[in-house]
Amino acid sequence: MRLITITLLLLSCFIANAQKGWFWANLNKSPKLAKIFSTDAQSGTGARTHSLTNVPIGALIVITTQSEDDIGDASISSSPSLTWTKRADAQTFNSGNAEIWTATFAAGGSITITSNFGSNNQSSVAWVITGQESSPGGATKTATFQITDSATITTTRANSILICVSSDWRAVDGSSRTYRDNATEVYYFFASAATTGYHYYKLAPTVASYKEGLTAPTSPQNGFGTAILEVRSP
Repeated sequence: MRLITITLLLLSCFIANAQKGWFWANLNKSPKLAKIFSTDAQSGTGARTHSLTNVPIGALIVITTQSEDDIGDASISSSPSLTWTKRADAQTFNSGNAEIWTATFAAGGSITITSNFGSNNQSSVAWVITGQESSPGGATKTATFQITDSATITTTRANSILICVSSDWRAVDGSSRTYRDNATEVYYFFASAATTGYHYYKLAPTVASYKEGLTAPTSPQNGFGTAILEVRSP
């Protein structure tokens, strides 16, 4: 009799989960998280071009860009054409010029992106992000005219990625650079007597205030400008 009862209970479990799968399999599902899929860095004089392939459908493309000019705006264009939105802009007289732009690549595949700060020295990084929220709404932060580079951003959702770019208008050699908060460098650019650029990120697992930038080198006469964007998980 006990065997019959156990068998009936097991059959009930099979029937209850036939349409939705095993409940223990659902318990093992990991939450969807924003991740850096790939990056492409370019630097030099004049417009920079990023040629990306195998971009996942629906990926968010982030462009971090900086230049030797203290005042002036970058332009971002692409083929195929996307809607590019400037998310953060750090610029003021005698300070580093840094910007962050984003666009969602719904179709995925191959794309060519041009980041243009004019004819001067500049650097840019194209970041391909997957697993992000469908409509970008993360926090932003900028800081300008700094000797010691720092900007504090308060995140708005757990498991975010902080995408950062710092620009030193005084063009101090950053070969002995140290990032705050154990941030991870993606690209460093130094053009003597022109500009120094830093592109980096920080994983932000909890909602909190994060202080990003560099503790070394310092920039005499307040040359640092920094822009930060929070890319959020769903």
